[in-house]
Amino acid sequence: MFSNKTPPAAIAVLLAANLGAPAGAAVDHAAEYAACLTLAARAPTEALDSARSWEELGGGNAARHCAASALFTLRRYEEAALAFDELAAEIGGVDRGLTASLYEQAGRAWLLAGETLEALTDFALAIGLDPERADYYVARAYAHAAREDYDSVLADLDRAAALDPAHPEVPVLRAGALRFRGELAAALGEAEQAVALAPGNPEAFLERGNIRWLQGDAAAAARDWHQAIALAPDSAAAGSARRNLARQP
Repeated sequence: MFSNKTPPAAIAVLLAANLGAPAGAAVDHAAEYAACLTLAARAPTEALDSARSWEELGGGNAARHCAASALFTLRRYEEAALAFDELAAEIGGVDRGLTASLYEQAGRAWLLAGETLEALTDFALAIGLDPERADYYVARAYAHAAREDYDSVLADLDRAAALDPAHPEVPVLRAGALRFRGELAAALGEAEQAVALAPGNPEAFLERGNIRWLQGDAAAAARDWHQAIALAPDSAAAGSARRNLARQP
């Protein structure tokens, strides 16, 4: 499963330089923003407190974005989604790419909160503002998958692949969608491509193992699941692989 992403450098600059306190403020808001986002990933409770204090010192929307990122890391997904949505609505006229990124982050948070309709709404807003970003179609594909709408999953993945033919998540998700539709031969082909594109991705090995199990190749499935565990022992993919291995006779 995806995790929330720090915006690209250009977006970070916009947040820090254009949306903070007025010029001449004593605080170095660009440096504060970078430090706060780093803290949000590693010590989100501290980052949340820091962001709120910084906002009082003129941190503005940059501080609010850091606070939302910290809430996401803390798995307070609904609060994070609301914060990202509010920020996107407030700065919508500043920069289309920045606003799209914020809506995508809101969509990711809504999806992890289990609110797929809200997620789909935000992903659609992101795509409407920036339709050339493959990541946005991939993100929306996850939301369609959560609703078991595999035709829409595949449609969004086709768009993503057209924009970024080497996107590592596309064949993994396509393999899963095809597996759920019972198209195992096609699914295996996608899983093989996923492993070739990203041999360090445990999700690719998990998915290939799932398909091989359904095809009756238990030994090959077990090898893939063990590889998923070896690549990232603490990941969600490794957890699924362990459960699959435990169910083997």
